[in-house]
Amino acid sequence: MKTEILRSLAFAIILVGCATGTNNSLPGGDADPTAADADPTIPDANPNAPDADPSAPDANPGEVCVSAPSCDLIPQCGCGDRACDLDGTNLATGATTCRDVNGTGGNGEACAGGTSCQAGYFCLSGMCREFCSPQNACSNGDCVVTLVLSGTTTPVPGVIACTQNCTLEAQTNNGCPATFGCHAINQDPDGIAGNADDFTNTDCIGGPATGGGNDTDCTANGSADCSPGFECVNIGGPNPVCKQYCTIAGGSCTTGTCSGLNPAISVNNVEYGLCI
Repeated sequence: MKTEILRSLAFAIILVGCATGTNNSLPGGDADPTAADADPTIPDANPNAPDADPSAPDANPGEVCVSAPSCDLIPQCGCGDRACDLDGTNLATGATTCRDVNGTGGNGEACAGGTSCQAGYFCLSGMCREFCSPQNACSNGDCVVTLVLSGTTTPVPGVIACTQNCTLEAQTNNGCPATFGCHAINQDPDGIAGNADDFTNTDCIGGPATGGGNDTDCTANGSADCSPGFECVNIGGPNPVCKQYCTIAGGSCTTGTCSGLNPAISVNNVEYGLCI
């Protein structure tokens, strides 16, 4: 019997625009206002020109951003002691903006809004996620999450985020925010099934505040209808239901027997099944 896992999250995640902020000003004055010019024989561009805003501090001369005059997500640049984040009002272009940092949330930690996450992370559906790139690896996950505009399949240009390493079978302390379940995600980087680049990793998906246990109907929202430690599967009934994760080697089930999946699911060389 083939057991089909139905997930509400796979390669793409809907970005709802939690990045906020409008101020791109930089703190800091001249490196040394009393220091002599490097070459005093070279005149200033216009020594008599007034500042555009005399009350504004000088830009940080040690910060050179690729995306100047806007800020850079990776590495964080252009916002001083603030954070560079996506501009929630202009996601279609991948525009960035500076925002405040009022929390220390890292990848996989709960967030109530954009400012809850530390610099280099953003708040998506109640969880901080880390920005990444092929040259900047994730601290605790894989750089494979493509962000798409809400209600479309159009990606946010130039933005990739991290998955979250977590424990599939754990119903508490699974490495995700409270009520978030850990789920196995099949990754196929080149889009050709069965190639050597295919692998399975984990990620967190927000679950229901209550319920979502064994045999809960998960037709509406897939994995998001199941509580932590459970997965939405089609085992041949009229509707998909939530079933408990287990490890094939020595795993235990509250209800049923730990059964392998077809195709098999292995994460970090540990094979997982479901309690059927």
